[in-house]
Amino acid sequence: MNENVWTQANSVSFSNSLRSDNQVKIYSLWDNSNLYFAYDVKDANLEAANLKLWEDDGGEIYLDTLNDKSASTDLDDRHFMTNINNLVNLAGSATVKTARNSTGYTMEIAIPWTV
Repeated sequence: MNENVWTQANSVSFSNSLRSDNQVKIYSLWDNSNLYFAYDVKDANLEAANLKLWEDDGGEIYLDTLNDKSASTDLDDRHFMTNINNLVNLAGSATVKTARNSTGYTMEIAIPWTV
């Protein structure tokens, strides 16, 4: 996540100091080809040994492609999930790049508009 382009991105930060000292800052960008997300995660205890991908450290993105705001997942919705070992369960041809660092990990995801 060293690209200068992320300095121009919209971002949002999350933390839950009552449960852990983990923090994440998520960035988003887009161009004519892709929707991009980057995660900068602070986590001292990384884990990616589970058979169930959603139990590992990693990222998930849900997209409501028709913006119909349903209470449950519809056929038009897309779910993207990856862990810190780059194991992926991504709808369509999205790509992911993950790198561990001294404070946790970074993750970049590119999702084509054609998904």
